[in-house]
Amino acid sequence: MIYTLTFNPCLDYTMYMPELRTGSINRSLHESCSCGGKGINVSLVLRELGMQSVALGFAAGFSGNELERQLRENGVDTDLVHLPHGMTRINVKLRSGSTCVGADAPISGKPRCGTPESGAICPGAPRADTASSQDRGGTVCETDINGAGPEITDDALDELLARLDTLGADDVLVLSGSVPPSLPGDTYLRLLARLDGRGIQTVLDASGELLRSALAYSPFLIKPNSDELGELFGTAVETPEQCLEYARRLQAEGARNVLVSMGGDGSVLLTEDGTALRAPALHGRAVNTVGAGDSMVAGFVSGYLTDRDYASALRLGTAAGAATAFSEGLGRGEQIKALLGGVEVVFF
Repeated sequence: MIYTLTFNPCLDYTMYMPELRTGSINRSLHESCSCGGKGINVSLVLRELGMQSVALGFAAGFSGNELERQLRENGVDTDLVHLPHGMTRINVKLRSGSTCVGADAPISGKPRCGTPESGAICPGAPRADTASSQDRGGTVCETDINGAGPEITDDALDELLARLDTLGADDVLVLSGSVPPSLPGDTYLRLLARLDGRGIQTVLDASGELLRSALAYSPFLIKPNSDELGELFGTAVETPEQCLEYARRLQAEGARNVLVSMGGDGSVLLTEDGTALRAPALHGRAVNTVGAGDSMVAGFVSGYLTDRDYASALRLGTAAGAATAFSEGLGRGEQIKALLGGVEVVFF
């Protein structure tokens, strides 16, 4: 069975507007409210690909109830620890058509995905508070206001760890995102140490020292993007060759497989047997980057478990990430299948 763990899941309340002006009243064209969080996104996309998973994590208050309702409505099994106080965080996602305008001056955002010339998308692109997704059709400005989330007590963490004790050989556990401030900074390490030696395949989508310290437990897959890779090694990582070089260093530190997403330059995969593969980015109109990296993880896991072939896993991961980037929400199964034929995977 596949399990996903999201320490700080959320409801994403997304509002779409032609223009965003700070310091004044803005009116949206339409809105949506969907469950989210990195591991939650992985579970939802796995379901689109016909793979069942169990979503683990914490829920609180009315928003936690809605989170669980939406997951079940979408066919995802849940085993969430319910907290007695607080509320599952609500993240506000503002999507403005072609411009982000401040009260007195324009706001320039760092592009999350693609370029006007190429239209390439980047599954797993780094997030910023304000950013623009650019393509041949214009620019979509993305502004995110993320909630803090509830306090997680020691008793609640112990309850989660007890549920993880039921996992065994051949189960897959996807660990995604950061640790909330109310938990100790070494929570990931405590969890991995508890699972060590039981044959569980761990997939880690984290960054910084949190990622590096977890390498001692030989995760099956890690998925940094090129920016995160550069931050780890204190240098700019801009080419596929550089990605491969630093992926080898992470592998030497303990990672079995390293998947690096590079925005418009596609992605690089270094497998546990030393094979290097590359998938160029797909081209299309990028309208959303929230969950693109999570979708890539879901596609990779689904592809590998289905065929036990890394090239197939990379191909499906690339298609899944692109499907989400080309959609207002997470990519749907039919979109992923339609894009799959256009994905090229080459030895590198």
